[in-house]
Amino acid sequence: MSHDAEQSMTKIALDLITPVRVQSVSDHAADQLEKLILDGLLSPGDQLPSEAELASALHVGRSTVREAKQILMTKGLLIAKGRAGAFVADPTASGEFDAVLRALRDPSHEEVHQVRRIVELAACQLAAESVTRREIKRMRSNLEHIERQAKANDALPWPRFLEIHFLMVQASRNRLLSSIYELIMQALKRNQVPFLPFIADWQEEVEAHRRLIDVLERGDPEAMADEMARHLEHSEKYRTDLLEYQARSGSIVRSDQ
Repeated sequence: MSHDAEQSMTKIALDLITPVRVQSVSDHAADQLEKLILDGLLSPGDQLPSEAELASALHVGRSTVREAKQILMTKGLLIAKGRAGAFVADPTASGEFDAVLRALRDPSHEEVHQVRRIVELAACQLAAESVTRREIKRMRSNLEHIERQAKANDALPWPRFLEIHFLMVQASRNRLLSSIYELIMQALKRNQVPFLPFIADWQEEVEAHRRLIDVLERGDPEAMADEMARHLEHSEKYRTDLLEYQARSGSIVRSDQ
């Protein structure tokens, strides 16, 4: 890798680092309870210990326990049954795919990339047959925003690229694919998988996404699948470069920017 590319990589790596978030006591308590559930020590249908018992075990107040339980209810891991108390939710019955995905902790970078590729290739072919002019316009609007911002400060607003991909998946009209893809993005963020590629030339990445939108608008499923496959292979190469740089430099690169 050239010296200029190394400098660009360093700049992008710094841009992707996020401030350390200090957990609240209730967040920490929720994490401990969540681990008990995901490790199978508390099974679906099990009743949670009383607030007094949890407060004593966690060395916190009852109000903190209530906040922790609310966090887990929001995640779909707990359900409240009136005066009977809180119970571990059944992810199959409740339809909480997020709880299932969280149980698959620490997937490898390769596993995440493989699932993303499967979902995007399937979704983009369906999208080629069902995408609307309004959706195409929204994708192009995102791309124009990226281009304006990149020209202004030579930095790429990565979330806009992700939104373009998510819009393409949504255009498939398959709610399951959309839900799975959204959870894949969440898993990438939770596990700090640096899936965002290093790009020395932002114009190259803008043009790559412009080609995706152009092919999608033409409505040819096979051509769309071919273009998406090339795009993902190209992105994976840069992702590998970023991982190698991270390993050499010892930096922590986050993908939730």
